[in-house]
This record gives sequence, C-alpha cells and structure tokens, in this order.
Amino acid sequence: YAGQGQVGKARAITNLDLTDPGRVDLYLASPAGGGVAGAVVTAVQAFIDPPTVNGDRTSSRIPETAKCVVHSCATVPVAIAAVIAVWPGYDTPAFKAQIAADIATYQASFPIGGNFPLFPFPAV
Repeated sequence: YAGQGQVGKARAITNLDLTDPGRVDLYLASPAGGGVAGAVVTAVQAFIDPPTVNGDRTSSRIPETAKCVVHSCATVPVAIAAVIAVWPGYDTPAFKAQIAADIATYQASFPIGGNFPLFPFPAV
C-alpha cells in the first residue's frame, strides 16, 4: 500500500478548517521521527483520494462528500529533564545506557501533536 515502510505514525484530525466541512487532515511521520518525503505524501494522497484525468474523484476509500488532505509532520524537538537517583551499586555505564534507551523509547511513543488536545478549550 502507499507509504508502506515509510510511515511510522499517522494522525487524522477533523475540523481544523470549519469553513470546509467534511475535510480530514492526515499527518504522517516517518518511523525514525520527523516528516516523510514529499513523494510519500503524494502516494498516500493518491491512494486515499485518487483524481481522474479531468480532476473528478474516483475513490471509494472515503465518502463522496469528504475531502482528505495529507501532510508531512514537522519535527519539533522535545527535551526531557529528569533527576534519576540510584543506589551506588547500580551507577554503571550499562545502567545509564538502559536509562537513555528507556527515555528514547518513551519519546518515540509520543503521538503526532503530543499528549495534549489540539484545541485546549477551558473546562466549563
């Protein structure tokens, strides 16, 4: 399928543009983090919503009244600051390497856009 092996995460977001009802924005990230190549965006866009030569839609993958716009994510560095207290017997290079690997795994688990709502409206 389109983007196979080149897309690590995807996030679909609705209602980013309220003047265009039925639009879904699909953001793609590479398996290594960061955005995907333009060719991947084009391939995924064509897979979801392939146009005909005259521009008419031929897709059965989304409803007739829907629109899907595919984007590549932008890389945003996320710093994690922590103090990790350990017993002296565990203060070894192997233990420090494991801590660094665990933090990297934690960062890699972040969803596209982070762990917070896109539109943090105040609670009523």
